[in-house]
Amino acid sequence: MHKLDILETVPIIKAAMDGIMRSISLQGRPGSDCRTAIGDLLVHAEFYLFNNTMGAPLDNVFELARLAGASLAEMEQIRLGIAATETTSLGATLTRDSIVQLALATQAQLLIDMTFTSRQQVEDMIASINTGFGATEELLADAMDAALYRTVVELHASLVNYLTTTAQPLARIVKFQFANPLATLQAAYRLYTDASRGDELRDGNKVVHPAFMLPIGQALAS
Repeated sequence: MHKLDILETVPIIKAAMDGIMRSISLQGRPGSDCRTAIGDLLVHAEFYLFNNTMGAPLDNVFELARLAGASLAEMEQIRLGIAATETTSLGATLTRDSIVQLALATQAQLLIDMTFTSRQQVEDMIASINTGFGATEELLADAMDAALYRTVVELHASLVNYLTTTAQPLARIVKFQFANPLATLQAAYRLYTDASRGDELRDGNKVVHPAFMLPIGQALAS
């Protein structure tokens, strides 16, 4: 990469690393490993860029961030921030788009590791990733990067297919309405004839006190 490209690219990389630093756990070995990798990458950033070897260290940092507790929402914030960066040089543009792709790939892995309890959760997630991937696909189409565009489209399709398959055996969420407030145990018995599912209703409806659940809420269909 040329020197002028490097000068424009380094701040983009630093912004991405700052976002990852905010997203990871401050305690434990995974967080320590990620912070060490980030420090090494920033110290040697110009060397990696000059020799066109930035790909592997960047990929390593994103994988370590996932292991260190980075969340889906935090990865989305990193993706949005980097994707909104305007670039003029080819090197900076390619690096920006690569970071966006790595953020999406990390989000995909986080999604695969998630456990869903209802179809509605999966459908909401599909709608969310369609927004994120759609914006990235437009960005890459405008950049005329056919290879990267194809990779992102294939990842998008595979992820939606995975989520759709995951949703098929899950129960749907339905609305309920009682005449008066009930304890979560009573509500669970009325809905499922199983009072042990009271905690499920409490968590799903953000009940402040299990003895006084609002008469209107939502529950799994089965």
